[in-house]
Amino acid sequence: IFGVQVLTAFTGSKNHEIISAANTYAQIRGFAWPAVLVGLVAQSASLGMKDAWGPLKALAAASVINGVGDIFLCSVCGYGIAGAAWATMVSQIVAAFMMMQNLNSRGFRAFSFTIPSTRELLQIFEIAAPVFVTMTSKVAFYALLTYSATSMGAITLAGHQGYG
Repeated sequence: IFGVQVLTAFTGSKNHEIISAANTYAQIRGFAWPAVLVGLVAQSASLGMKDAWGPLKALAAASVINGVGDIFLCSVCGYGIAGAAWATMVSQIVAAFMMMQNLNSRGFRAFSFTIPSTRELLQIFEIAAPVFVTMTSKVAFYALLTYSATSMGAITLAGHQGYG
């Protein structure tokens, strides 16, 4: 909703030329966040069961879909950054469904939905709290790096993104 304002605040006034493209990309990619979250959980469950083939197949399929989608949507159709965002979004959704199907084939009900009890939520919090603090710290650190790079202009930002 406030994409332009948030991106402007984050990137600074020197980078007004990238705000529109960044907003388009972020809005399209935002549609995939539920699938990304589900896919990451399914991937973790598979890896926890010592199944690397399911995640590898999903990654391979997503990579092919993203690559072909980028070429088709960006180069052939001329959609630019929006095409890249759509290709990535579709690849992430396909990967999430592949990961869930992989869990279903192992006897889990990956497409079911339940609300955890208070006891289960407490157990999840006890297990996940250290990982949450670690991941939040990493995201904050990388966000600070990106914020610092954006304050130096679009060329520096592009170099920072190319390196990251």
